[in-house]
Amino acid sequence: MTSIPGCADAPLPDFSELSRDQASGRACLVCGEPLRGGGIYRGTVTGVYGSMMISASVRSCPPPEAGQ
Repeated sequence: MTSIPGCADAPLPDFSELSRDQASGRACLVCGEPLRGGGIYRGTVTGVYGSMMISASVRSCPPPEAGQ
């Protein structure tokens, strides 16, 4: 049986693929839904803007509850 990975299991995207809300931690880095304080920390995504290195601490939706 193959399971579909949830937002908490998806790989981190490139910085250039993030929306402003995803880069600020207000939206899930995978599905883009607003987190409203319930997201889980996934790590730091880095990128380059001109000659500057930029980074964002990203969050995702929590894993689904058991049985859902």
